[in-house]
Amino acid sequence: VMSSFSGWGPTDDGRIKPDIVADGVGLTSCYNTSPTSYATMSGTSMATPSVAGSIGLILQEQRLLHGQTPLRASTIKGLIIETADEAGTTPGPDYSYGWGLMNTLKAVRLMAENATHSSDFNIQEMVLNNGSTIQKTVYSDGTKPIKITICWTDPAGTPRTPSLNNRSKLLVNDLDLRVQINNSGYLPW
Repeated sequence: VMSSFSGWGPTDDGRIKPDIVADGVGLTSCYNTSPTSYATMSGTSMATPSVAGSIGLILQEQRLLHGQTPLRASTIKGLIIETADEAGTTPGPDYSYGWGLMNTLKAVRLMAENATHSSDFNIQEMVLNNGSTIQKTVYSDGTKPIKITICWTDPAGTPRTPSLNNRSKLLVNDLDLRVQINNSGYLPW
């Protein structure tokens, strides 16, 4: 359940925010009154360390599976989005819960499954050149939904003059994903 004090999206140019959510209400954590004190607190001060610690676990899993081969920040974001648990009242991303509640266990399980297959099984890090497309063939047994997530680190755009609700796009690279099944095209959500 979303707290009453949580931030909500979208961005002015319509992008989904937040990307992901984490529990941040009524969590027990260390506290500054003494070296051994604890307190129950709420807010991004609780949700953010949960996500940061979970990303640390994902990085540790990467090291266990692949040694010193690092993951790109965009790959970590894609992995978190891909394995998030649905949150909210409707399926898919929304401006309250983003792509859902972070599920670190599902993320590391997907990484482990990926490691048992070829290098371009589930998790793929690719380079898309300007004006190009990438086409991939995906096979499905038809019993589960096909789920595909793309993420990239967009370079900083040109700052614009501050204004209220400016809908101009801020993305430098605006990538699109399309799925084609038997000559029928599908757009994400």
